[in-house]
Amino acid sequence: TGGTVAAMAQKVSHLKDRNAELRGTIQQQEDALAAVQLQLKDANRLLDSTQHPHNMLVQAVRARDTELQALKEHTTRLKVIISTITSERDRLRDQCLSLKTDVERLVANRDSSQQLHAAVADLREKQRASLARVAQLQ
Repeated sequence: TGGTVAAMAQKVSHLKDRNAELRGTIQQQEDALAAVQLQLKDANRLLDSTQHPHNMLVQAVRARDTELQALKEHTTRLKVIISTITSERDRLRDQCLSLKTDVERLVANRDSSQQLHAAVADLREKQRASLARVAQLQ
């Protein structure tokens, strides 16, 4: 049972590390997204300022739009992963605490059981001694 608790604690620690890593990735993606949005805004402003947009500029804007959408989707997927990992971590933490409580209760029961066994053995010994004295008296 101690190995199970340690394994769960290790898994919780791993999930915490993975969660922090994914949060960092999300932050990087959000920063990249902000940069792409700024570039898109600049490109749109440039398009608005020209009377006849060039095909190459329009393609660049469309490419940025596509990249921006892909980054948004990736960020959404990472947020779902973080949510899942957080839920798993919380579930494992609760399970670990439950196992710890079970182990503590079992240790307490074992101690009580050992005391009862000792008391029963002592009573049996006293009973044998009493029976031996009764037999001698007869």
